[in-house]
Amino acid sequence: IDYLVVAGGGGGGTNQGGGGGAGGYRTTMPEAPGGPATSAESAATISAGPTSYPIVIGAGGGRRGGSTDLDGVPGVDTTLDGLSDFGVITATGGGGGGSYSDASGTPGGSGGGAGAAAPTGTQNGGAAASPTQGYSGGPAAGSAGSHRAGGGGGAGASGVAGVPGEDGGPGGVGKTSSIGYGPTNTESLAGGGGGSSDTTI
Repeated sequence: IDYLVVAGGGGGGTNQGGGGGAGGYRTTMPEAPGGPATSAESAATISAGPTSYPIVIGAGGGRRGGSTDLDGVPGVDTTLDGLSDFGVITATGGGGGGSYSDASGTPGGSGGGAGAAAPTGTQNGGAAASPTQGYSGGPAAGSAGSHRAGGGGGAGASGVAGVPGEDGGPGGVGKTSSIGYGPTNTESLAGGGGGSSDTTI
């Protein structure tokens, strides 16, 4: 059988926060898993007869409570179990976006974007999970009055860097799959969230 397993995406950071990373994307379909891999995962074998295949759908991350300057909550893993020759297939939850004071994005299926650097300098986005499931979050850069956060990584591309004095970085693009409705009715999945800025432009 073919499968597509996508985890929950990460939440965006608060206070000029980076975008949340997309949930990890694992598939046997031709588009291949998220990240730089070019080969699809091997199709799975199932046993004949009545069999259960436990599935846990990972929720998306949200905003952390208790402060206005915190990283986003990472997404939750999605798991598919019961495939006789694979064991548990796990897509890793997306990384949370960084915040203003804790700027580096967190790792995940796709990494969270970096929060606006405080007070000056550049911060890196979060790394993507292994095996390949997505891309890293975008970096952020800034100085007083022009902080810009990075976008979260997507299944199809890294998050885009924030540019001081311009917009926050867009999230990385997702992947397009035909597993649900066939090649003439595809779905785009697992894109990263956009980063924020400290002023309206």
